[in-house]
Amino acid sequence: MNFAPEPVSISPDETYLLCQAKQVAHINAVFLYRRVRGLRYRQVDGDLNSAACAFYEKRYRRKIPVAFFKFTKWQYGSGNLRFRLYGDYGAVLAEGTYDVTALRFR
Repeated sequence: MNFAPEPVSISPDETYLLCQAKQVAHINAVFLYRRVRGLRYRQVDGDLNSAACAFYEKRYRRKIPVAFFKFTKWQYGSGNLRFRLYGDYGAVLAEGTYDVTALRFR
C-alpha cells in the first residue's frame, strides 16, 4: 500500500519519531520509532491509529468509526504524547495520551 508522506514529529529528547502517513481522505496510519543509536531508529509499535480506535472502543463499549489520528503535542519530560481521534466532518471522537515508554494508552 502506498502512503503519502506527512510531517514527522520528534520527541523533545530526540528519542522518538512519530510518523504519520495519510492513506486515503480520512484515514491515516501512525507509527512510532525509537532511537537505536546515532540516527538509526526502529519501529516500536504497530499502527497507533488502529490501536487507539481499539482501545477507545473497549473503554467506551461502542464502535468507533474510521478515525483520523492527530498528534497534538509531546508532554515534555514525561515520555507521553497527546493526540485526538477525529471522525467524519472533523468531529472529535476521543482525546488521550499514549505512554511511549510503556507502549500503552491512558
